[in-house]
Parts: sequence; structure tokens; C-alpha cells
Amino acid sequence: LLVFSMADIADQHFGWQDRLFSGDAMVNGMYSPGNNPAKHESTALWPGLSQPGLWMSYASSLGAIVRAFKSSNTVETQLHDGRLADLPPVFDNCTKILSETDEAKARDLYWSVVTNELRETDEVIDALEQCVKFNPWAFEPYVVLAQKYLHMNDFENGKRTAGRALELQLQ
Repeated sequence: LLVFSMADIADQHFGWQDRLFSGDAMVNGMYSPGNNPAKHESTALWPGLSQPGLWMSYASSLGAIVRAFKSSNTVETQLHDGRLADLPPVFDNCTKILSETDEAKARDLYWSVVTNELRETDEVIDALEQCVKFNPWAFEPYVVLAQKYLHMNDFENGKRTAGRALELQLQ
């Protein structure tokens, strides 16, 4: 059920839900809304600006719970690549937890690029490289970074980065 919940969250969560549940705070509002209804922005409009939602830290925590449960209750079956057979490959086979802070920093850097807040190529590449350091599991920043590398004729980094984006998208 937790793995199903992780997939459901990944498929359906967007930034307008963060705004709905946490207003301007925009920090994992749907998953830790707090007790202050005044922070809820009931006028948030769907779909909003389609800003990525802050859900990955929550999903990574669910993955860690699934891994702990799986490890303590059953015999582990390893696949040929070393992953556990019944665990999703996300978040390094559910071994890593993304902090809410790192997720928000990464999302904000990515958003500054895709909304053209940053326009200079060096600034864009720097922001995206920082973004994937804060959150190495979101594929979209890798796609945009690969495009920027290709625009600069840096085909080696473009290929490597696009490959990483594809790996993540297939998870």
C-alpha cells in the first residue's frame, strides 16, 4: 500500500496543492499542513502555475519505511543489478531520504530557470547543477540541463545528463 501511495503521490501532486495547504510558505504543505488553518489558502486555483509540487521528500520517507518493513519481515530477493525485487528503484532503491529543505531549494532553482528568471547560460547551468545536487532524483532538471549542454555543443555532458534523466524517468 505504501508503494502504491508513493506512485499515486508522484503521479498527481503539483504546486497548487502546496499553496492550498500551506499558502505562501510552500513547504510540503500537503504532507505537513500544521494546525493553523490561516496558513491554508482555500482560494488556490487548479492547476495554478504548474509548479512542481513538494512531494518527493515525503515519498522518499515512505520508501524508507517500505524498505525497513521489507528487510525485517521477509527474505530479500536480489535482482541482477543488486536491487531488492519488491522495492521500487526510486531514491536509490529506497535507501535515501530527501530532506524537505533540499527538495524546496532544488525546486526553487529549477523554477528560476524554467520561468526565465535566470537567462544567462552560465547562471542557468550553475542553477541546474546545484538543483540536481540538492535533489538528484527529479528527472526534469536533468532534461533541461542536458538541453543547455547541447546548446553549448558540450555533447559529452549533454549525453551523460540526458542519460541520467532517462534512467530516472524509467523508474
